[in-house]
Amino acid sequence: MLPSVRYRTSDRVRRLSGNYQISDREREILRLIATGATNQQIANALGISLNTVKVHLRNIFAKIGVASRAEAAMYAARTGLVSLRDTPPDPPASPDISAPSAELDAADTALPEPSDLSASDRDAVQFDHMVTVSLWRRVTALPRDALIALLIIVGSVAAIVLAVVVAPRASSPSVAASTPTALDPQRWRQLPSLPTGLASFGLAAYSFDGRSFLFAVAGDRGAAPSGDVFRYDLASALWVPMSRKPTPVTDVRAAVIGGQIFVPGGRTASGAPTAVVEAYDPQRDSWRALAPMPAPRSAYALAVVEGKLYVIGGWDGASYRADVWQYSPDDDTWRARTPMPTVRSYAAAAVVEQSIIVVGGEGPTGPVATTEKYSPAADSGAGNAWSTQAPAPLSVSRIDAGSTGGLVVVVAHDDRGGHLLVYGGQTDVWTSTPIPVAGYDDSRVQTLGGRLYLIGGRTAGSASDRFLQYQVLTSIFLPALP
Repeated sequence: MLPSVRYRTSDRVRRLSGNYQISDREREILRLIATGATNQQIANALGISLNTVKVHLRNIFAKIGVASRAEAAMYAARTGLVSLRDTPPDPPASPDISAPSAELDAADTALPEPSDLSASDRDAVQFDHMVTVSLWRRVTALPRDALIALLIIVGSVAAIVLAVVVAPRASSPSVAASTPTALDPQRWRQLPSLPTGLASFGLAAYSFDGRSFLFAVAGDRGAAPSGDVFRYDLASALWVPMSRKPTPVTDVRAAVIGGQIFVPGGRTASGAPTAVVEAYDPQRDSWRALAPMPAPRSAYALAVVEGKLYVIGGWDGASYRADVWQYSPDDDTWRARTPMPTVRSYAAAAVVEQSIIVVGGEGPTGPVATTEKYSPAADSGAGNAWSTQAPAPLSVSRIDAGSTGGLVVVVAHDDRGGHLLVYGGQTDVWTSTPIPVAGYDDSRVQTLGGRLYLIGGRTAGSASDRFLQYQVLTSIFLPALP
Protein backbone atom coordinates (compact mmCIF):
# COMPACT_ATOMS: atom_id res chain seq x y z
CA MET A 1 0.00 0.00 0.00
CA LEU A 2 1.29 3.48 -0.85
CA PRO A 3 2.24 5.56 2.23
CA SER A 4 -0.34 8.25 1.38
CA VAL A 5 -3.11 5.67 1.03
CA ARG A 6 -2.06 3.96 4.24
CA TYR A 7 -2.16 7.29 6.06
CA ARG A 8 -5.61 8.23 4.80
CA THR A 9 -7.03 4.82 5.67
CA SER A 10 -5.61 4.94 9.18
CA ASP A 11 -6.82 8.52 9.51
CA ARG A 12 -10.36 7.53 8.59
CA VAL A 13 -10.36 4.58 11.00
CA ARG A 14 -9.34 6.83 13.88
CA ARG A 15 -12.04 9.34 12.98
CA LEU A 16 -14.77 6.75 12.78
CA SER A 17 -13.68 5.10 16.01
CA GLY A 18 -13.64 8.37 17.94
CA ASN A 19 -9.94 8.19 18.77
CA TYR A 20 -9.24 11.83 17.89
CA GLN A 21 -8.61 14.08 20.86
CA ILE A 22 -11.72 16.20 21.41
CA SER A 23 -11.72 18.76 24.22
CA ASP A 24 -14.45 18.95 26.84
CA ARG A 25 -15.76 22.16 25.24
CA GLU A 26 -15.86 20.51 21.82
CA ARG A 27 -17.79 17.59 23.31
CA GLU A 28 -20.35 20.05 24.74
CA ILE A 29 -20.75 21.65 21.32
CA LEU A 30 -21.09 18.26 19.61
CA ARG A 31 -23.87 17.31 22.03
CA LEU A 32 -25.68 20.57 21.31
CA ILE A 33 -25.30 20.05 17.55
CA ALA A 34 -26.93 16.66 17.98
CA THR A 35 -29.98 18.34 19.56
CA GLY A 36 -30.39 20.59 16.50
CA ALA A 37 -29.12 23.76 18.21
CA THR A 38 -28.07 26.66 15.98
CA ASN A 39 -24.72 28.44 16.37
CA GLN A 40 -26.44 31.30 18.18
CA GLN A 41 -28.23 28.92 20.56
CA ILE A 42 -24.93 27.17 21.30
CA ALA A 43 -23.27 30.52 22.00
CA ASN A 44 -26.08 31.53 24.34
CA ALA A 45 -26.13 28.19 26.14
CA LEU A 46 -22.38 28.14 26.76
CA GLY A 47 -21.86 31.86 27.32
CA ILE A 48 -19.36 32.23 24.48
CA SER A 49 -19.29 34.40 21.36
CA LEU A 50 -20.69 33.36 18.01
CA ASN A 51 -17.22 33.55 16.45
CA THR A 52 -15.86 31.23 19.13
CA VAL A 53 -18.56 28.70 18.28
CA LYS A 54 -17.59 28.87 14.61
CA VAL A 55 -13.91 28.35 15.43
CA HIS A 56 -14.80 25.32 17.57
CA LEU A 57 -16.94 23.90 14.78
CA ARG A 58 -14.14 24.23 12.24
CA ASN A 59 -11.77 22.45 14.63
CA ILE A 60 -14.32 19.71 15.38
CA PHE A 61 -15.07 19.08 11.71
CA ALA A 62 -11.36 18.85 10.94
CA LYS A 63 -10.66 16.50 13.86
CA ILE A 64 -13.46 14.02 13.15
CA GLY A 65 -13.37 14.29 9.38
CA VAL A 66 -16.90 15.51 8.63
CA ALA A 67 -18.24 18.26 6.39
CA SER A 68 -21.71 18.95 7.81
CA ARG A 69 -23.65 19.27 11.04
CA ALA A 70 -25.63 16.13 10.16
CA GLU A 71 -22.43 14.10 9.92
CA ALA A 72 -21.18 15.62 13.17
CA ALA A 73 -24.44 14.67 14.90
CA MET A 74 -24.13 11.10 13.67
CA TYR A 75 -20.51 10.97 14.81
CA ALA A 76 -21.66 12.07 18.27
CA ALA A 77 -24.27 9.29 18.31
CA ARG A 78 -21.92 6.64 16.96
CA THR A 79 -19.17 7.39 19.49
CA GLY A 80 -21.54 7.60 22.47
CA LEU A 81 -21.39 11.38 22.98
CA VAL A 82 -25.18 11.49 22.85
CA SER A 83 -27.59 8.86 24.07
CA LEU A 84 -31.11 8.48 25.38
CA ARG A 85 -29.94 9.91 28.71
CA ASP A 86 -28.18 13.00 27.43
CA THR A 87 -30.95 15.52 28.02
CA PRO A 88 -30.79 17.19 31.44
CA PRO A 89 -32.82 15.45 34.18
CA ASP A 90 -36.11 17.00 35.11
CA PRO A 91 -35.78 19.19 38.20
CA PRO A 92 -37.99 18.20 41.14
CA ALA A 93 -41.55 19.39 40.78
CA SER A 94 -43.01 21.79 43.30
CA PRO A 95 -44.73 20.05 46.20
CA ASP A 96 -48.23 21.27 45.28
CA ILE A 97 -48.47 19.50 41.92
CA SER A 98 -51.88 17.86 41.76
CA ALA A 99 -51.16 14.17 41.05
CA PRO A 100 -49.51 11.16 42.72
CA SER A 101 -45.92 12.43 42.78
CA ALA A 102 -44.16 9.08 42.56
CA GLU A 103 -46.11 8.02 39.50
CA LEU A 104 -45.73 11.41 37.83
CA ASP A 105 -42.01 11.58 38.40
CA ALA A 106 -41.47 8.13 36.97
CA ALA A 107 -43.64 8.79 33.92
CA ASP A 108 -42.10 12.18 33.30
CA THR A 109 -38.43 11.37 33.67
CA ALA A 110 -38.05 7.80 32.46
CA LEU A 111 -37.30 7.21 28.81
CA PRO A 112 -37.90 3.64 27.64
CA GLU A 113 -34.96 1.71 26.26
CA PRO A 114 -35.51 0.09 22.85
CA SER A 115 -35.46 -3.31 24.57
CA ASP A 116 -38.55 -2.26 26.56
CA LEU A 117 -40.58 -1.66 23.40
CA SER A 118 -42.79 -4.15 21.65
CA ALA A 119 -41.60 -5.76 18.45
CA SER A 120 -44.02 -3.70 16.39
CA ASP A 121 -42.79 -0.51 18.03
CA ARG A 122 -39.19 -1.37 17.31
CA ASP A 123 -40.03 -1.93 13.65
CA ALA A 124 -41.31 1.62 13.22
CA VAL A 125 -39.91 5.06 13.77
CA GLN A 126 -41.91 6.54 16.66
CA PHE A 127 -42.55 10.26 16.57
CA ASP A 128 -43.80 11.47 19.92
CA HIS A 129 -45.24 14.98 19.48
CA MET A 130 -42.91 17.25 17.60
CA VAL A 131 -39.91 19.13 17.27
CA THR A 132 -36.22 18.09 17.55
CA VAL A 133 -34.64 14.83 16.38
CA SER A 134 -31.87 14.25 18.89
CA LEU A 135 -31.91 10.80 20.44
CA TRP A 136 -30.05 8.37 18.22
CA ARG A 137 -29.28 4.88 19.43
CA ARG A 138 -28.28 1.51 18.07
CA VAL A 139 -27.68 2.77 14.51
CA THR A 140 -24.06 1.87 14.09
CA ALA A 141 -24.01 -0.87 11.49
CA LEU A 142 -24.79 1.25 8.44
CA PRO A 143 -22.06 2.89 6.32
CA ARG A 144 -21.76 6.64 6.67
CA ASP A 145 -23.53 7.39 3.36
CA ALA A 146 -26.48 5.22 4.36
CA LEU A 147 -26.68 6.92 7.75
CA ILE A 148 -26.76 10.34 6.09
CA ALA A 149 -29.57 9.21 3.81
CA LEU A 150 -31.48 7.83 6.80
CA LEU A 151 -31.09 11.10 8.69
CA ILE A 152 -32.44 13.09 5.73
CA ILE A 153 -35.45 10.74 5.40
CA VAL A 154 -36.25 10.92 9.13
CA GLY A 155 -35.97 14.72 9.10
CA SER A 156 -38.26 14.99 6.08
CA VAL A 157 -40.88 12.73 7.64
CA ALA A 158 -40.70 14.73 10.87
CA ALA A 159 -41.30 17.99 9.00
CA ILE A 160 -44.33 16.51 7.22
CA VAL A 161 -45.81 15.15 10.45
CA LEU A 162 -45.32 18.45 12.25
CA ALA A 163 -46.85 20.41 9.40
CA VAL A 164 -49.98 18.25 9.44
CA VAL A 165 -50.71 17.81 13.14
CA VAL A 166 -49.35 18.80 16.53
CA ALA A 167 -51.37 16.99 19.19
CA PRO A 168 -50.70 15.97 22.79
CA ARG A 169 -50.69 12.31 23.76
CA ALA A 170 -54.05 12.54 25.43
CA SER A 171 -56.48 14.98 23.85
CA SER A 172 -57.68 17.76 26.10
CA PRO A 173 -60.85 19.80 25.56
CA SER A 174 -60.70 23.56 25.28
CA VAL A 175 -61.00 25.10 28.71
CA ALA A 176 -61.73 28.54 30.06
CA ALA A 177 -58.58 30.57 30.63
CA SER A 178 -59.41 30.94 34.31
CA THR A 179 -59.94 27.23 34.95
CA PRO A 180 -57.19 25.10 33.40
CA THR A 181 -57.45 21.34 33.70
CA ALA A 182 -54.88 19.33 35.65
CA LEU A 183 -51.48 19.37 34.02
CA ASP A 184 -50.81 16.50 31.66
CA PRO A 185 -47.89 14.65 33.30
CA GLN A 186 -46.72 13.48 29.88
CA ARG A 187 -46.09 17.04 28.69
CA TRP A 188 -46.51 19.69 31.35
CA ARG A 189 -44.88 19.98 34.75
CA GLN A 190 -45.32 22.57 37.43
CA LEU A 191 -41.96 23.83 38.72
CA PRO A 192 -41.14 25.93 41.80
CA SER A 193 -43.01 29.22 41.59
CA LEU A 194 -41.35 32.57 41.11
CA PRO A 195 -40.54 34.31 44.40
CA THR A 196 -43.19 36.87 43.41
CA GLY A 197 -45.76 37.39 40.70
CA LEU A 198 -44.15 38.88 37.61
CA ALA A 199 -45.28 40.08 34.16
CA SER A 200 -43.73 41.88 31.18
CA PHE A 201 -40.20 41.02 32.32
CA GLY A 202 -37.06 39.98 30.50
CA LEU A 203 -36.25 36.25 30.45
CA ALA A 204 -32.91 34.81 29.40
CA ALA A 205 -31.10 31.47 29.59
CA TYR A 206 -27.42 31.35 30.50
CA SER A 207 -24.94 28.54 31.19
CA PHE A 208 -21.58 28.56 32.93
CA ASP A 209 -19.47 26.13 34.97
CA GLY A 210 -21.49 23.29 33.48
CA ARG A 211 -24.75 24.59 34.95
CA SER A 212 -27.77 26.16 33.26
CA PHE A 213 -29.81 29.04 34.65
CA LEU A 214 -32.84 31.14 33.79
CA PHE A 215 -32.82 34.84 34.67
CA ALA A 216 -36.04 36.82 35.17
CA VAL A 217 -35.24 40.53 34.96
CA ALA A 218 -37.34 43.61 35.84
CA GLY A 219 -41.03 43.61 34.77
CA ASP A 220 -43.83 44.40 37.19
CA ARG A 221 -45.85 42.73 39.92
CA GLY A 222 -49.11 44.09 38.60
CA ALA A 223 -48.47 47.78 39.16
CA ALA A 224 -45.16 49.70 39.37
CA PRO A 225 -42.12 48.61 37.34
CA SER A 226 -39.55 46.53 39.18
CA GLY A 227 -35.78 46.19 39.15
CA ASP A 228 -35.82 42.70 40.65
CA VAL A 229 -33.59 39.99 39.20
CA PHE A 230 -34.18 36.32 40.01
CA ARG A 231 -31.97 33.42 38.97
CA TYR A 232 -33.31 29.88 38.65
CA ASP A 233 -30.88 26.96 38.81
CA LEU A 234 -32.20 24.13 36.64
CA ALA A 235 -30.16 21.56 38.58
CA SER A 236 -31.16 22.53 42.13
CA ALA A 237 -34.62 23.88 41.18
CA LEU A 238 -34.11 26.99 43.32
CA TRP A 239 -34.84 30.66 42.71
CA VAL A 240 -32.27 33.12 44.10
CA PRO A 241 -32.49 36.96 44.12
CA MET A 242 -29.57 38.70 42.40
CA SER A 243 -28.38 42.31 42.13
CA ARG A 244 -31.23 44.59 41.12
CA LYS A 245 -31.35 46.31 37.74
CA PRO A 246 -30.39 49.99 38.23
CA THR A 247 -33.37 51.24 36.19
CA PRO A 248 -36.69 49.61 37.14
CA VAL A 249 -38.75 48.98 33.99
CA THR A 250 -41.54 46.82 32.64
CA ASP A 251 -42.64 45.90 29.09
CA VAL A 252 -39.10 44.69 28.39
CA ARG A 253 -37.28 41.66 27.04
CA ALA A 254 -33.78 40.27 27.57
CA ALA A 255 -31.22 38.50 25.39
CA VAL A 256 -27.76 37.00 25.82
CA ILE A 257 -24.69 37.89 23.76
CA GLY A 258 -21.15 36.93 24.70
CA GLY A 259 -21.91 36.07 28.32
CA GLN A 260 -23.90 39.27 29.02
CA ILE A 261 -27.67 39.72 29.41
CA PHE A 262 -28.87 42.82 27.56
CA VAL A 263 -32.07 44.64 28.58
CA PRO A 264 -32.96 47.62 26.36
CA GLY A 265 -35.54 50.30 27.09
CA GLY A 266 -38.86 49.52 28.75
CA ARG A 267 -41.58 51.52 30.48
CA THR A 268 -40.62 53.44 33.62
CA ALA A 269 -42.64 54.33 36.73
CA SER A 270 -43.76 57.57 35.03
CA GLY A 271 -45.51 55.52 32.35
CA ALA A 272 -43.17 56.76 29.63
CA PRO A 273 -40.75 54.54 27.72
CA THR A 274 -37.00 54.97 28.16
CA ALA A 275 -33.99 54.64 25.86
CA VAL A 276 -31.74 53.35 28.66
CA VAL A 277 -29.87 50.12 27.92
CA GLU A 278 -28.25 48.06 30.67
CA ALA A 279 -26.29 44.81 30.61
CA TYR A 280 -25.97 42.25 33.38
CA ASP A 281 -22.94 40.02 33.95
CA PRO A 282 -24.26 36.75 35.47
CA GLN A 283 -20.85 35.61 36.67
CA ARG A 284 -20.02 38.87 38.45
CA ASP A 285 -23.62 39.66 39.42
CA SER A 286 -23.12 43.24 38.26
CA TRP A 287 -24.76 45.77 35.95
CA ARG A 288 -23.35 48.38 33.57
CA ALA A 289 -24.90 51.11 31.41
CA LEU A 290 -24.51 50.98 27.62
CA ALA A 291 -25.17 53.38 24.76
CA PRO A 292 -28.87 54.32 24.79
CA MET A 293 -31.23 53.35 21.97
CA PRO A 294 -31.87 55.94 19.24
CA ALA A 295 -35.20 56.78 20.91
CA PRO A 296 -37.26 55.62 23.91
CA ARG A 297 -39.01 52.32 23.31
CA SER A 298 -41.03 49.72 25.22
CA ALA A 299 -43.14 46.66 24.32
CA TYR A 300 -40.76 45.75 21.48
CA ALA A 301 -39.75 42.37 20.05
CA LEU A 302 -36.15 41.30 20.62
CA ALA A 303 -33.82 38.84 18.91
CA VAL A 304 -30.12 38.01 18.47
CA VAL A 305 -28.54 37.05 15.14
CA GLU A 306 -24.80 36.66 14.47
CA GLY A 307 -23.87 38.40 17.73
CA LYS A 308 -26.04 41.45 17.07
CA LEU A 309 -29.10 42.57 19.05
CA TYR A 310 -32.25 43.56 17.16
CA VAL A 311 -34.99 45.71 18.72
CA ILE A 312 -38.11 45.53 16.54
CA GLY A 313 -41.25 47.66 16.65
CA GLY A 314 -42.75 48.60 20.01
CA TRP A 315 -44.34 51.66 21.60
CA ASP A 316 -42.75 55.13 21.77
CA GLY A 317 -45.19 56.63 24.27
CA ALA A 318 -47.56 57.97 21.61
CA SER A 319 -47.71 55.52 18.73
CA TYR A 320 -46.99 52.00 17.53
CA ARG A 321 -43.66 51.64 15.77
CA ALA A 322 -42.09 49.58 12.98
CA ASP A 323 -38.47 50.64 13.54
CA VAL A 324 -35.67 48.07 13.55
CA TRP A 325 -32.50 48.91 15.46
CA GLN A 326 -29.36 46.82 15.46
CA TYR A 327 -26.98 46.96 18.41
CA SER A 328 -23.35 45.86 18.16
CA PRO A 329 -21.78 44.93 21.53
CA ASP A 330 -18.30 45.08 20.00
CA ASP A 331 -18.35 48.87 19.65
CA ASP A 332 -21.45 49.75 21.75
CA THR A 333 -23.27 51.36 18.83
CA TRP A 334 -26.82 51.39 17.43
CA ARG A 335 -27.74 51.37 13.75
CA ALA A 336 -31.14 51.81 12.08
CA ARG A 337 -32.14 49.00 9.73
CA THR A 338 -35.05 48.45 7.31
CA PRO A 339 -38.34 49.01 9.19
CA MET A 340 -40.86 46.23 9.64
CA PRO A 341 -43.80 46.36 7.17
CA THR A 342 -46.38 46.34 10.00
CA VAL A 343 -46.42 48.85 12.86
CA ARG A 344 -47.05 47.03 16.12
CA SER A 345 -46.08 46.57 19.75
CA TYR A 346 -46.19 43.56 22.10
CA ALA A 347 -45.17 41.19 19.29
CA ALA A 348 -42.95 38.16 19.81
CA ALA A 349 -39.80 37.23 17.90
CA ALA A 350 -37.82 34.02 17.47
CA VAL A 351 -34.81 33.12 15.34
CA VAL A 352 -34.90 30.32 12.76
CA GLU A 353 -31.82 29.77 10.59
CA GLN A 354 -30.47 33.31 11.06
CA SER A 355 -33.81 34.92 10.20
CA ILE A 356 -36.10 36.61 12.72
CA ILE A 357 -39.76 35.55 12.73
CA VAL A 358 -41.99 38.29 14.21
CA VAL A 359 -45.44 37.08 15.31
CA GLY A 360 -48.62 38.85 16.37
CA GLY A 361 -48.70 41.97 18.50
CA GLU A 362 -51.12 44.87 18.49
CA GLY A 363 -51.52 47.88 16.23
CA PRO A 364 -53.99 50.72 15.74
CA THR A 365 -56.85 48.25 15.09
CA GLY A 366 -56.03 45.84 17.94
CA PRO A 367 -54.33 42.41 18.07
CA VAL A 368 -53.01 41.02 14.78
CA ALA A 369 -52.15 37.60 13.37
CA THR A 370 -49.44 39.01 11.11
CA THR A 371 -46.24 36.99 10.72
CA GLU A 372 -43.24 38.59 9.04
CA LYS A 373 -39.70 37.36 8.49
CA TYR A 374 -36.63 39.58 8.69
CA SER A 375 -33.34 38.45 7.16
CA PRO A 376 -30.50 40.60 8.55
CA ALA A 377 -28.03 39.26 5.98
CA ALA A 378 -30.26 40.58 3.19
CA ASP A 379 -30.70 44.03 4.72
CA SER A 380 -28.78 46.07 2.17
CA GLY A 381 -31.28 48.91 2.17
CA ALA A 382 -32.88 47.70 -1.07
CA GLY A 383 -36.12 46.76 0.69
CA ASN A 384 -35.81 42.97 0.40
CA ALA A 385 -35.00 42.21 4.03
CA TRP A 386 -38.63 41.61 5.04
CA SER A 387 -41.15 39.09 3.74
CA THR A 388 -44.75 38.34 4.72
CA GLN A 389 -45.39 34.82 5.97
CA ALA A 390 -48.54 32.81 6.69
CA PRO A 391 -50.61 34.52 9.43
CA ALA A 392 -50.88 32.93 12.85
CA PRO A 393 -54.08 30.93 13.57
CA LEU A 394 -55.10 33.56 16.13
CA SER A 395 -54.77 37.31 16.43
CA VAL A 396 -52.51 37.46 19.45
CA SER A 397 -50.78 40.15 21.46
CA ARG A 398 -48.68 40.36 24.62
CA ILE A 399 -47.17 36.98 23.84
CA ASP A 400 -43.72 35.43 23.75
CA ALA A 401 -42.10 32.85 21.50
CA GLY A 402 -39.26 30.38 21.52
CA SER A 403 -37.56 28.40 18.78
CA THR A 404 -36.29 24.85 18.62
CA GLY A 405 -35.57 22.46 15.79
CA GLY A 406 -36.43 25.03 13.11
CA LEU A 407 -39.86 25.70 14.64
CA VAL A 408 -41.31 28.75 16.39
CA VAL A 409 -43.40 27.88 19.46
CA VAL A 410 -45.92 30.39 20.87
CA VAL A 411 -48.13 29.99 23.93
CA ALA A 412 -51.30 32.03 23.33
CA HIS A 413 -54.90 32.18 24.49
CA ASP A 414 -58.37 33.35 23.53
CA ASP A 415 -61.84 33.01 25.10
CA ARG A 416 -61.71 29.24 24.51
CA GLY A 417 -58.54 28.74 26.57
CA GLY A 418 -54.83 28.20 26.01
CA HIS A 419 -53.28 27.25 22.66
CA LEU A 420 -49.90 26.04 21.55
CA LEU A 421 -49.10 27.65 18.19
CA VAL A 422 -46.28 26.12 16.17
CA TYR A 423 -44.80 27.65 13.02
CA GLY A 424 -42.55 25.77 10.61
CA GLY A 425 -39.76 28.02 9.44
CA GLN A 426 -39.18 25.90 6.34
CA THR A 427 -42.80 25.04 5.53
CA ASP A 428 -44.43 28.42 6.35
CA VAL A 429 -47.26 26.47 8.01
CA TRP A 430 -48.92 27.12 11.38
CA THR A 431 -50.63 24.58 13.62
CA SER A 432 -52.75 25.29 16.70
CA THR A 433 -53.44 22.85 19.52
CA PRO A 434 -55.55 23.40 22.67
CA ILE A 435 -53.49 22.97 25.82
CA PRO A 436 -54.54 22.36 29.43
CA VAL A 437 -52.82 25.53 30.59
CA ALA A 438 -54.36 28.95 31.11
CA GLY A 439 -53.06 31.64 28.79
CA TYR A 440 -51.97 34.85 30.50
CA ASP A 441 -50.96 38.13 28.90
CA ASP A 442 -47.31 39.18 29.20
CA SER A 443 -45.98 35.73 30.11
CA ARG A 444 -42.45 34.87 29.06
CA VAL A 445 -41.19 31.78 27.23
CA GLN A 446 -37.72 30.24 26.99
CA THR A 447 -36.71 27.13 25.04
CA LEU A 448 -33.71 25.23 26.38
CA GLY A 449 -32.50 21.66 26.05
CA GLY A 450 -35.64 20.43 24.28
CA ARG A 451 -37.94 22.00 26.85
CA LEU A 452 -40.12 25.09 26.85
CA TYR A 453 -40.39 27.08 30.07
CA LEU A 454 -43.49 29.25 30.59
CA ILE A 455 -43.17 31.80 33.39
CA GLY A 456 -45.33 34.50 34.97
CA GLY A 457 -47.93 36.59 33.19
CA ARG A 458 -50.86 38.82 33.97
CA THR A 459 -54.23 37.51 35.20
CA ALA A 460 -57.21 39.37 36.68
CA GLY A 461 -55.18 42.54 37.16
CA SER A 462 -52.33 40.91 39.07
CA ALA A 463 -49.06 39.21 38.15
CA SER A 464 -48.71 35.42 38.29
CA ASP A 465 -45.85 33.49 39.89
CA ARG A 466 -46.46 30.31 37.86
CA PHE A 467 -43.56 28.37 36.38
CA LEU A 468 -44.33 25.53 33.98
CA GLN A 469 -42.21 23.24 31.85
CA TYR A 470 -43.37 21.73 28.57
CA GLN A 471 -41.53 18.79 27.04
CA VAL A 472 -40.81 19.66 23.41
CA LEU A 473 -37.99 17.28 22.54
CA THR A 474 -38.88 14.38 20.26
CA SER A 475 -37.74 10.88 21.08
CA ILE A 476 -37.01 8.62 18.13
CA PHE A 477 -36.24 4.95 18.59
CA LEU A 478 -34.70 3.08 15.70
CA PRO A 479 -34.16 -0.68 15.57
CA ALA A 480 -30.72 -2.21 15.52
CA LEU A 481 -29.95 -2.77 11.86
CA PRO A 482 -28.07 -5.79 10.50
